[in-house]
Amino acid sequence: MTSKIVVNNIESDTGVSTVTFNSNIQGNLIGNVTGNVTGNVTGNVTGNVNSTGVTTVTTLRATSLVGVNTVGVVTVYASGSLQSNSIVPVGGIPAGASGGGIIQIVQTVKTDTFSVTGATLTDVTGFASTITPRSANNKILVLIDVKIGSYPDYGVQQRITRNGTAIYVGDAAGNRPRLSNYTTTYIGASSPTYGYSMVSQIISYLDSPASTSALTYKLQLASYSTNTAYVNRSHNWQNTTEYDGAVPSSITLMEVSG
Repeated sequence: MTSKIVVNNIESDTGVSTVTFNSNIQGNLIGNVTGNVTGNVTGNVTGNVNSTGVTTVTTLRATSLVGVNTVGVVTVYASGSLQSNSIVPVGGIPAGASGGGIIQIVQTVKTDTFSVTGATLTDVTGFASTITPRSANNKILVLIDVKIGSYPDYGVQQRITRNGTAIYVGDAAGNRPRLSNYTTTYIGASSPTYGYSMVSQIISYLDSPASTSALTYKLQLASYSTNTAYVNRSHNWQNTTEYDGAVPSSITLMEVSG
C-alpha cells in the first residue's frame, strides 16, 4: 500500500534551519537547493547548480555538458577537475574533422646524446613516450622535435614506430626504405669541409590507433654506409664555446577527443 501527501510548501519549524528527509526523494525538484548534495542526481537539472564550499575538493563527472537548449556556453567554476573522455563541438563534429579537445598530454625529453652507424634503422635509446588512450575513438597527436648531426651531405633516415610497428611512412617504391622523414646537414659550401652543424627536425602526425591499451611511440634513425649520425650533438663535436653545444630533443603525445 502506498500513500501520498500533497502540499504546496514545506517549511522548517520555528528556530530550525534545516528540513531533513530520511529517505530518497523521487520525482521533480523545482526550486533552489542551497548547500551540499550528497549522493547521486539522476535525470536532468534545469537551471543553476551551485555547490558552494565544496568545489575545491570535488570532481564533476558527466557524459555531456551543454548550454541551455544545447547552445551557448557551459562554464564550470571549480578548482577541482572537469573529467571527460570526449570533447566535441556543439552540434557534433563536422565531416572530415576530428574533435579538438585535449584529454591528456605526456612528454619525454632526451638530453643525452645518441649515435647510429650504418643503414639499419635503430631505436634512439631513451627516446620513447607511452600513452594510454581513454577512448578507442580518440586520436594521438605525435609531435617529435629531434636534433640531428651528421657528416655533411650524408642523409639521415627517420621513422616513427608505435609499439614496434612503423607508422606515418611513405608508399613502397622499389627497394627504397619507407620513412617518416629524411634529412641532411648539408647547409652550404663550407659544410662538406666541416661538420659542426645540426638540424632540428619537427615531425607531426595525428595517429588513429583505435585502442585503449598502452601505446609506446619511438623514433628510429639510420645513416649512410659507414657514416655515423648523432642525436643532440653535431658530427664534429668540439669542446669549445665557439662552435656548437649540447641540445635536447623531445617526444610529445596528446590524446585528442574523436
